[in-house]
Amino acid sequence: MQKVITAFFSLLVSYGCMAQYALVFSRLSMSEGLTTNKINCVWQDGKGFLWIGHENGLQRFDGRKFIHFKTANPSQLIPASPVDQILDAGNNQLWIRQGTMIGLFDRNNFTYRKIATPEGLTGKLRYQLYIDSEKNTFLLTGTPHIFSFDHQHQKFTVASLPFTKPANWPVTQLLEDKEKKQYWLSGDSGLIRYDRQQMIYRGTGKDPLFSIPYLQQISYFFISADKHYWIAYRRPNEAGSRLMHYDPTWNLMITDTLLNNHISNKTGNISQIVQTANGDTWIAGNGNLVSYTPKNKLFYQHMLTSPYGYGLDCKAVYHLYEDREKNYWLSTDNGLFMTGPGKSGISNLVFPSNTLVTALQAINNNEIWIGTSDKSITYFDSNYRQIIKPIQYKNDLKHLYRYTGSLLQQRATGHIWATFTQSAIAIIDPLSKNLIYQSPAPAIFKNENTHHTVEDPLGNIWFGTDGGQLIRWKAGSNYQAEAFTTVQYFPSAITGLLADNRQQLWLTTDHHGVYIVHAQSGKIIHHFQHTGETGSLGSNRTADIIQYNDSIFLVASDGLAIINSNTKTVLNKNSYAGLPGTRVYQVSIDKKGIIWLITNNGLCSYQFNKNQFTSYNQHDGIVNADEAINTRLVLNNGTLLLGGSNILLSINPEVLKPVIAPPAVTITDFRLSDKFLPVDSLLQLKRINLQNSEQSFSIYFSTLSFLQQDKLTYYYMLEGIDQDWQYGDRNVQVNYTALAPGHYTFKVRCENLQGISSPVTSLAIYIKPPFYKTGWFLVLLLALIITGIYSVYRLRIKRLLALEKLRTRVARDLHDDMGSTLTTINILSAMAGKKINTDTQQTSEYIQKISENSQQMMEVMDDIVWTIKPDNDSMQKITGRMREFATSLLEAKGIELDFTVEDMIKNIRLDMEARRDLFLLFKEAVNNIAKYADCTHVQISITGSSKQLILSIKDNGIGFSPADTDTGNGLGNMRKRADALKGTLQIESAPLQGTYIRLYIPLE
Repeated sequence: MQKVITAFFSLLVSYGCMAQYALVFSRLSMSEGLTTNKINCVWQDGKGFLWIGHENGLQRFDGRKFIHFKTANPSQLIPASPVDQILDAGNNQLWIRQGTMIGLFDRNNFTYRKIATPEGLTGKLRYQLYIDSEKNTFLLTGTPHIFSFDHQHQKFTVASLPFTKPANWPVTQLLEDKEKKQYWLSGDSGLIRYDRQQMIYRGTGKDPLFSIPYLQQISYFFISADKHYWIAYRRPNEAGSRLMHYDPTWNLMITDTLLNNHISNKTGNISQIVQTANGDTWIAGNGNLVSYTPKNKLFYQHMLTSPYGYGLDCKAVYHLYEDREKNYWLSTDNGLFMTGPGKSGISNLVFPSNTLVTALQAINNNEIWIGTSDKSITYFDSNYRQIIKPIQYKNDLKHLYRYTGSLLQQRATGHIWATFTQSAIAIIDPLSKNLIYQSPAPAIFKNENTHHTVEDPLGNIWFGTDGGQLIRWKAGSNYQAEAFTTVQYFPSAITGLLADNRQQLWLTTDHHGVYIVHAQSGKIIHHFQHTGETGSLGSNRTADIIQYNDSIFLVASDGLAIINSNTKTVLNKNSYAGLPGTRVYQVSIDKKGIIWLITNNGLCSYQFNKNQFTSYNQHDGIVNADEAINTRLVLNNGTLLLGGSNILLSINPEVLKPVIAPPAVTITDFRLSDKFLPVDSLLQLKRINLQNSEQSFSIYFSTLSFLQQDKLTYYYMLEGIDQDWQYGDRNVQVNYTALAPGHYTFKVRCENLQGISSPVTSLAIYIKPPFYKTGWFLVLLLALIITGIYSVYRLRIKRLLALEKLRTRVARDLHDDMGSTLTTINILSAMAGKKINTDTQQTSEYIQKISENSQQMMEVMDDIVWTIKPDNDSMQKITGRMREFATSLLEAKGIELDFTVEDMIKNIRLDMEARRDLFLLFKEAVNNIAKYADCTHVQISITGSSKQLILSIKDNGIGFSPADTDTGNGLGNMRKRADALKGTLQIESAPLQGTYIRLYIPLE
């Protein structure tokens, strides 16, 4: 996008008696980011953003880019209709009028809210909003109905209007005169003035303005600062608008005319009349943009083509707006144009086509002599007004004096030495404009043109010709041919001459580089040329030369060559080094040491100490500087003159170098991935909080100064990443990617050409860490670790206790079961030993009992070992052992066994204690059946669910009566083991009806 920063000027088209005042207009169009070229209105907010209403809606401009507004909620979007009017609604809101639709647009979050408009209106509706000095908002409809906005109820109402009017008068415009406390209403029926409690309109009162019968069909009414009335109206049967300029103090009709073609009478209404800060009054409309200057009481029509194509190229101007920097913004049918009241210190003298400005000379700061290609020498005063006093050349030589090659004022006499076609020479008295001497060039010039002359410190005058001759006129000589001598001959045209204070001449040539010639001997001291090596000229094509200081010389070439005369080295500055062009034609230096260059891309400056180039163009008031390639001159007051094809530029360098500090940089946009966030809302926060996934973003910024924008250099840094300021040149966007979580502060500032810095703008940003790096998570994690460690400790303690418990139980079982059994075996063994020889039968019984007790001890040992083995935790192993035990015991007794286990039981796991208690309870029950039931059939089933395990044992034996049965160790142990399992044991039995045992074990 074109970077548009505007500084404006007047363009003088002048030659002889011709002069035309014109403004240079810069155009913004769809090429720069507008979504349409039909612009309806412009408004600037307090920060400096421009809000532009056009046929495609609303856009915002920051001097660099246009943005269009979208929101995730379609109901909050501005309707897809042309925006005709923008006004300040306060509280960061804008009034947006789109035909007969009205709404409020919030600048903080870019949302739109529709405001209901009155219903039931008939006729031709021409809506218009107006806000008075007390912030009352009025809606004019083009009908007799006027409404004011009720803020409490958020609607327009006819109540509380601060003025009245005739009932049937349609009103299209409202204007408040705050000083006189008056309201003016205008429309097709004429003017109405409401003065406190008095209403005056056509045919009433004594004011002469209201007695004009034809003052109807008023399209616009305006009161200027001097209290003059400007009224745009139509008379019956006339197609064009008339403009009345009326002084009410003197009852003086200043103008009532079609303005002698200043205002087109072929088109329709005047759309606006406005007064700018400099006091000019502007009239805009179809085919018209006219300004009136009170100082000289002249009208200017600006809808003309500029001599260099910078005119107002449109058919209609709908709206004119003056921003805070006094720039004028014009809404037209062909884009958005910018201009201004003119810039003092910059002017352009434009000559007729095919006229070259070839030579310049200042005379005592009062006159400027301009040599041209077809009119010899022209004189202008310090205000560039032409002095008509032609030089009287000899008739037979006039053909030689049309083309001026060079001008030089001799120091000793003050006479002007001028060269012309074929090096014809004239010496002129600058005061009388009389010729002192004129003659065709001496033969030594060989009819070659001379474009460059210089006087050395000894008063010798040197001539450089297009034929490569360096010719000297010796100081004090006469003007005859013998006073001219050829000192050197060079193989190409001499394009520049410079005499330094060391009696040396510096020459630039068209194709052979730069030469240094000794002024007295005429010998060549040094030749700078392009050799391809470092320290040589970048090109042999050289065009101009100046001296920067005692040792530094600057040469215009294919780039800028900086020559050090002491070391005889060259430093070349080209486009890769920042030069805004590839060819330099002229080089000058101002009083502040700033170097000014004419390149193939126009005018630029170079600050030697800062190594900084800055370009200038029509936005700075410089028109077609790339044509000013022929001659240059720096006046004693510092003004820089540059002449070329059809043009002479006059530039005060100080105008182009503002010394005030630039305004603070504004954060214009914040983009997260591909989504723009409402920056106004973000800037109201103390900091921007981003999620951990939002580690990449872009920040856009701009100095909202349309005058300084292109002359500013930006510096930025992100504290937390950058250690120092980053050079941004004129780039207004910074991208950051993959930032680590943490606190950051984005800072940005800018500097103008003088190195004056703006205040620093800061934006705090916080990227949240992932949840696993947050404080609460770390505290939770620490708590979990502590809990885990404690749990592991508890588990270890629990396991140690369980092991201790196991040891205690095993020891108890060994003591209770094994110990008593071994004791019995020991006693029986002793008794058998006593009776082995005396009572063999008793001994045999003892041995039988020892055997039984040993078998029982082995079974107990086997149960203990099986119980504590971890591999037996599964129900499959438990039920297998239960089946094995029941089968081996019952089949030996001839008892039939049905043993069933549900499949889901296999997935249940019991701990060692539960496994032991379940098995021993089962074993006790089966032993009782084998011993006492006297049955033939036993049914055993193991079933359950996810919540409990059910063991059922049923036999068809003799049964018993539970109430009459002594609760010996058998049944008692079974109940104890059921309690240990936290289960329920149910025993159902009756004599001769068998026994049914059920055990319910809850599962955790």
